[in-house]
Amino acid sequence: MLSKISKAMISAIVAAFSFGNAVADIPNGYYDDCENKLGGKTLLKALYQTIGDHDVVSYKGLWSVYLTSDVDENGKIWDMYSTKRWTPSKEQCGQYSKVGDCYNREHSFPKSWFDDKSPMISDAFHIYPTDGKVNGQRSNHPYGECSGGTSVEANGSIKPLGKLGKSTFPGYSGTVFEPVDEYKGDFARTYFYMAACYNDRISTWQSDMLARNDYPCYSSWAVELLMKWHRQDPVSKKERDRNDAVYAYQGNRNPFIDHPELAEYIWGDKTSERWSSSLAPDPIDPDPDDPDPDEPDPDDGEGSVTNPYNCSQIIRMDNAIPSAWVYGYVVGSINGMDIETTTNVTTNFAIADKSKENDVTNVLGVQLPGNSAFVAELNLKDNPANVGKMILINGRITDYFGRPGIKDVKEYRWIKPDDIGGDDESAISDVEQESVSISVNNGCVNVTSGSQSTLLSIVSADGMVWYSGQVHETQQFSLPAGIYIFRTPGNIQRILVK
Repeated sequence: MLSKISKAMISAIVAAFSFGNAVADIPNGYYDDCENKLGGKTLLKALYQTIGDHDVVSYKGLWSVYLTSDVDENGKIWDMYSTKRWTPSKEQCGQYSKVGDCYNREHSFPKSWFDDKSPMISDAFHIYPTDGKVNGQRSNHPYGECSGGTSVEANGSIKPLGKLGKSTFPGYSGTVFEPVDEYKGDFARTYFYMAACYNDRISTWQSDMLARNDYPCYSSWAVELLMKWHRQDPVSKKERDRNDAVYAYQGNRNPFIDHPELAEYIWGDKTSERWSSSLAPDPIDPDPDDPDPDEPDPDDGEGSVTNPYNCSQIIRMDNAIPSAWVYGYVVGSINGMDIETTTNVTTNFAIADKSKENDVTNVLGVQLPGNSAFVAELNLKDNPANVGKMILINGRITDYFGRPGIKDVKEYRWIKPDDIGGDDESAISDVEQESVSISVNNGCVNVTSGSQSTLLSIVSADGMVWYSGQVHETQQFSLPAGIYIFRTPGNIQRILVK
């Protein structure tokens, strides 16, 4: 097992975090003991050997951890149970009667499940700063999904996040607390961490979510639920920053933030395979010559400010690129499965290729970074006149509400249809006119372009161009195993060849 970092090193790292200068990476060799381990129970045990032995922070000490682990870009404490951002060290619970009164230390994995025992009772990886009132409503109920449900009453502009209700997820019918979509993946990866870090004792804990064994640790319905949330809500910058900050105090990490694919090898589709960090999926670089692929070139190329994507292209891409400039009409905010033009939602807005789009499957949800200038300028509750305008926006392409969307907004510009080259419906004309189908069979990829020839390029995940030219009707390509990007004038698809 990797030895723990010294107290002096921890102090140095904490000091660096305090001034916002630390950029932590996974320590060299940290997961060596897990390399080439068979998935399922064997790999979970290897993770336990890696992260189980860690420094114990006191319960009181969590307040100090939060000063670096849970701060937003404005230095406020980040809350996953309400829209409030808290003043560090000054709004701790205490007494509360309504949302926004104070924040406390929420055991996302309830402490009653492990009988209030140490070190779980003060492990920062599963204990988050949250609104006291909503924390009280959640109590020790399992996480889950419910239809309808009840939320505590809002307090002016401060809204609760999450609801309590009867489970509608297959396999369980008890009372559950459902967090908002934005944080479901965070909580799933927290539960995966608990199964790994405390694998030597989790079989003795009691909850309807637990199987009372050391693998798979969770009941079948809970495994399905957590994997669903893990897949739909990918790792965010917030999680990565928190992972580094908690590591500075405890000397261990959450492997499922460092290597999200581990969940598939332990509970998902790859339990019969061996895991290696070298096999971890990398973001596909649309421009291998770009030294910083996460930053779109502002001057040229697809996804740039001068050649942005439309919404339909991003929806069809399946998150094949890390970030891009995208344009579309502001059509409302997403509330559940509805698009609301008159709304109280301040956390997101939706864009589409058509100015009056009301089908949620045809829109991109844009998450507004908490407590930022973007919220004040773009939320539709306070800026209803934004609906119907065309916007050009730069952000990270990822899942939002379980569908393609944009997070971590960096910049935006209001534009006119003529700036892009057309009016309302022309933005998607190329996509609608083109008819291309792609199928994979035994390593051969068949591309059918209909009655007309189509320009096609095939680029592998490492940037190698395998084909660039015309496709007439049906053409077959024999490609080695790997991931490829198929680009036509109106479509981009990511294809896995086995």
